[in-house]
Amino acid sequence: MDDWNILLSLIMMIIVMALAYITTVFLASRLQMTSKTRHLRVIDQLILDKDKRIVIVEIAQRFHVLAFSANHVENLGLIEDSGMLVISDSSRSESFKNILATRMTQWRKRDE
Repeated sequence: MDDWNILLSLIMMIIVMALAYITTVFLASRLQMTSKTRHLRVIDQLILDKDKRIVIVEIAQRFHVLAFSANHVENLGLIEDSGMLVISDSSRSESFKNILATRMTQWRKRDE
């Protein structure tokens, strides 16, 4: 009788793992389908905390910088197409703080 209990437990565990896998694959495909649009695209995102992130979103060929938290979304600004910064592999050693400071200085000079 003990052998049947072990075998039944093993079969149930395999069924539960298979259902979890199928559910994960299904949810992932549904999330990808809902994120495809013609006029909106997430260019890049920086996760700051478990519920805080900064996202660059292209909306109608304009780049918006948005900040997301658990209860709030804020538009931090607009980046012109020519102002997009492409980080190459050679500049990856440069810290985010330095890149951001450089870009903020450029934006301030442009606004003056």
